[in-house]
Amino acid sequence: MDFSNLPLTHKATVEEQHLDFLQHMNVMWYTHFFDMATWGFYNQIGFGREYHQGDRGSFALEQYTRYHAELRQG
Repeated sequence: MDFSNLPLTHKATVEEQHLDFLQHMNVMWYTHFFDMATWGFYNQIGFGREYHQGDRGSFALEQYTRYHAELRQG
C-alpha cells in the first residue's frame, strides 16, 4: 500500500523500551503511537484540545490493528 500521500500526523522512533522479548515493537506501543497520530490528525482539522473542552468530546468505539510489517528498534 502506498501511504505517501497521507498527511504526517506523528513521527516517532522505535526505542529499546518499546520492544518485547522477541525484539519486536510491543502491541501496546502500536496503540500508543496510533493514538498520538490520531490527536495529530485531530489538531490538523480543528478537532483538538480546544474543541474537546466543555461539553464536547469523542471516543474510540472500535479499533482494528493491521500489521503490514513488523517494527523493530530504530
